[in-house]
Parts: sequence; structure tokens; C-alpha cells
Amino acid sequence: MRETPSYGAYFASYELMCRMIPDVDPNEPSPGLLLAGGFAGIIGWLSTYPIDVVKTRLQSIEEERKPKYKNMINGLRVIAREEGVRVLFSGLGATAIRAFPTNAATFYVVVTVRNMLNQAFGESE
Repeated sequence: MRETPSYGAYFASYELMCRMIPDVDPNEPSPGLLLAGGFAGIIGWLSTYPIDVVKTRLQSIEEERKPKYKNMINGLRVIAREEGVRVLFSGLGATAIRAFPTNAATFYVVVTVRNMLNQAFGESE
């Protein structure tokens, strides 16, 4: 419920950003590529952040006779009802701040290393 939609949003938004930002070639490291990767990271997190909050709570539940949440959907409902929908987004700002440089660097390094390997071993397109 979390990974597939998140990665779908992540890679789709990266592709979209590469096309929207002028003079960005997704095959060449550039400042525009850093922007596309950084914003893709934020969008990836935005797409499933409430699910991640519930996942974290489910993982932290100690073995109890009657756990507070039965499953992911029940967890979303219980948290929203008892604590408010807002709590499902607590920490999102810090996550987005962390996501931008992490994902900007990730795409930049992947493209750089891929280009270096293509030069060293010849392109096989």
C-alpha cells in the first residue's frame, strides 16, 4: 500500500519535472536534474505519507492481546477519529526537507555513474 504508489509518483514526477524544467537532459548531470530529483523525492513522500505514519505505528505496537489497529485501513480510521487527520501529516515538513537533497543527489549520482560506466565499457543501447 505504500511502496508501489510512492515509487510510481516518484519516478513519474521525476520524468515530468525533467520535461518541464528547461534544458534538462535526464542523461546528463545538471542543476536542473538536481531540481527534478529533489522535487520527485518530495512528491514521492507526499503521495503516501499518511500510510507511512500508520505503518510506523503498526510496527511499534508491542504484542498485545487486543492491538489498537487491526490493519492499515483501520489504523487510518482510528488515528483520524481519535487524534484528527492532521496527525497523519505530522513530521511531513522535516521529511520533505530531508527528501529534497537526498533524492536530488541520488538521481545526479545515478546519471553520473551510468555515464562513467558507459564511457568505460562502451554504450550498449
